[in-house]
Parts: sequence; structure tokens; C-alpha cells
Amino acid sequence: MRFPSRVPNLLVLAAAAALVAIGSPSAYAGGKNQIRGVAIRDEAGATTVRIQGSGTPTFTVYKLERPTRVVVDVAQATLDRSVRGDEPSATFAVNSWSVSQVAAMAMEDGSTSVRVVVTMARPGRYDVKADGKDVVVKVFARDAAPKAADTAQLESELEAARAEARAAQRIAESEQKKAKDAVAAAAAAKKVADDATRAAASASSSERTSADQRVAEAKAEAARARAAAEKAEASARAATQRAELSVAEEVARARAAADAEIAKVKTAATAEVAKAKTDADAEVAKARAAAAVDRAAAERDREAAAKARADAERTMADAKTKLAGVERARDEARAAAAKAEERERGARTAEQKAAAERKAAQDAVAQAEAERSKAAGASTDAVKARAAADEKIKDAEARLARAEAARVAAEKARKDAERTAGLAREEAERATAAARKDAAAAQSAIAAAATARSQADAATREANAQRAAAESQRAA
Repeated sequence: MRFPSRVPNLLVLAAAAALVAIGSPSAYAGGKNQIRGVAIRDEAGATTVRIQGSGTPTFTVYKLERPTRVVVDVAQATLDRSVRGDEPSATFAVNSWSVSQVAAMAMEDGSTSVRVVVTMARPGRYDVKADGKDVVVKVFARDAAPKAADTAQLESELEAARAEARAAQRIAESEQKKAKDAVAAAAAAKKVADDATRAAASASSSERTSADQRVAEAKAEAARARAAAEKAEASARAATQRAELSVAEEVARARAAADAEIAKVKTAATAEVAKAKTDADAEVAKARAAAAVDRAAAERDREAAAKARADAERTMADAKTKLAGVERARDEARAAAAKAEERERGARTAEQKAAAERKAAQDAVAQAEAERSKAAGASTDAVKARAAADEKIKDAEARLARAEAARVAAEKARKDAERTAGLAREEAERATAAARKDAAAAQSAIAAAATARSQADAATREANAQRAAAESQRAA
């Protein structure tokens, strides 16, 4: 004789699965796999979680502890509003033998993925596989669920005992009626005998003899009737006692068996509740400790991210300062290059002027030579003219020497200007490249700091979710 087993709320699970499994008609959202439902079913000692998608899934699976969780990350996926409502995540209380709850959430770290976390109620194993467009997670508890009593069988046995008692009661009532009839017959026979005795007292001797015989026969019949009545009454009493005893014994046996089964179930349930409470307390303590560790790690990561961001900002400020210096150096280099080009143009002009003067000097020398040749055989005037020509030649040669010196100086100034401009340009280019490199490093440092901060925030949210799940499990 057994009482009802502790079966999970299948109607609740079925309703939740029916509600959750409703998805949007679109196959893809922006080319991503759309998670349109999370269906949960518990049967044959295993809990099945079906993650329903709109396309062939790409996913990774891993296991976490404190509490024990199976985590499924579906890549390139979004969580449909029919599952999460207006919230970024959804939580389903399962409370089966192997699974306590299931949570689905869209990741907020920019990875465009959906995470489904199946929290195991007790130690066990799990199996994850793709089924078409769905991901199916099956969780099996290590220990089988305890069997409780069956009230249908108990009620059937009690009803059979009641039927037997009613049949015995009917037999007893029939025997009692027979006994009453026999008593009535004995009373009638006694009355006949008494009537016969009175008649015999007033009759003659022959009639008296005949009456005595009738009286004797009547008394014998009354004695037989009385004996039969007493026998019937004794039989009725015995039948009643047997029926009462049978009913009492059957009820006592049924009650004892039921009490024993109830005590057994209560003991098992009490032990299970105590074990579950102990496990829950231990899991809560572990979850709290893990949450504290995660919070501390997240705080350290946040501090490191803040420091990295501050360093990056300082680096960025230094880079901006260097870039400003580079810009100034570039402007100065441009100004120096402009001045060098101006000097170069002046040098070229001077060189051209010196070339012109040299040509004029060469022409004057040629002319003086011609005049000296012409005056070679002349008179005194010719000597004077020749002396004047010599003077012109000397003057022209001096002008030629000055023009050559001016040309050399102009050439040197031009080369110096070109070298100065080249050096200024190279320095400006090196400073610009260094400033750009520092700016890129600063931008990378800022991005790394932002990523570290995002990871720290995600770790903090995960720790808070674990603590909330542990508190919810403990309350349940």
C-alpha cells in the first residue's frame, strides 16, 4: 500500500513550455539565429531543455560549479522578445528532481550570442546535442527519485475490506433474522403446548392421554424449536463476531500497512528535505563565497581597468602634447624650408647676376685685348690707350673674380638651404610618425581599458546573478 509519489508539476512545466515555445514567425533577425523558445519537459527521471532556434545552431558547452550549472552559448544569436518579454533575460523555475531552474539571457559584451544556463538540483550527468534547428540539453540525476505510496491501491484494498465487512454484516443480519424466526416458532410451539396442557386438564382420561401425547409432542417440538432458535442465535452471534473481527482485522492490517508506509514516506521525505536543505545551505554558502570571490575579482578588474584607463588617458594627453610639439616643429620646419627656399632663390638670382657680370667682364677683357692689339704699333696716344685698356682689363678681371666668388657663395648658400630644408622635413616627418604612433598606442590602451571594464562589469553581473539564483534556490 503506497501513497502518491512526489512528481514534479508536469502541468506547470507543460504550461510553461507551451508559453515559452511560442516564437516569432521570422526565420532570421539580421542574419542571426533567433532563439524563439525554451521548452522544458520532465519524464523518466530526466529533465529535457530544448532551446528552439530559427537556424542551424553553432554553440559551445561548458560546466560551472557552485552551484553546478550547464552553460550553453549559442553564437551569432538573439533572444526573441516572446521569451524574455521586456527584460534582457528570462528565468524559469523548474524544481524537478534533476534541475532547479533554467535561465536564458542575451550577452551584453558585444559578442551577439545567447547564453542558456541550466542549474542542476543535485549531482548528475548531462548530454547536449543539436537536433535540427534546436539544441537539446538532457540532465540525469545521479540518484533515482524516491518512490512514494500509491493511494489508488490503498483505496482499492480498503474498499475490498469494506465490501467483505458489508457481506459479513448481511450474513449476520440474515442469521439474526433466522434466530428471531426460530424464537417466534418456539414461542408459538410453547403456546400450543400450554393450550394443550390446559385442555388436557379439563378433558377425560382417554382424551387426557391423547392430550398428554400432544402436549409431549408439542413440548418436544417447542424444545426442538428452542434448540434450533438457540443454535440460530448462536450462529448469528458467531457470524456477527466473525464479520466484526474480519472487518476489524482487515482495517487494522490496512491501517498498520498504511501507517508503516506513511511513516516510511515521511522518514524518506524528512531525510530528503533535510538533505536538500543541507545541500541548499552548502550550495548557498558556496555560491556566496564564489560570489564574494567573483565580486573581489571584478573589483580588482574594475580597479585595474580604471588604472589602465587613467594610464591610457595620461598616455593620450602626452601624445597630444607631443603631437602639438610635432605640429609646432613641423610649422617651424616649414618656415625654415620656406626661408631656405627664399635663400636658394636669392642665391640663384645672385648666381645669375654673377654669371651676367662674368660674361660682361669677359666681354670687357676681349674688348681691351682688341684695343691693346690695335694700339701695339701706335704713338704715345696709343701707349696711353693701351695703359687705359690694361686698366680696363684689370678691372674686368676683378669684376670676373668677384662674380665667380658671388656664384660660389650663392651655390653654397643654395646647397646649405636645401640641406637645412631636408633636415627640417625629415625631423618633422619623424616627429609626426612618433606622435601618430603614440596616439595609436593611447587609443589602443583606451580600448583595452574599456574592454577590461566591460569584462569586470560582466563578471559583477554574473556574480550577482549567481547569488540571486542561490538565494532563490535556498528560499525554494
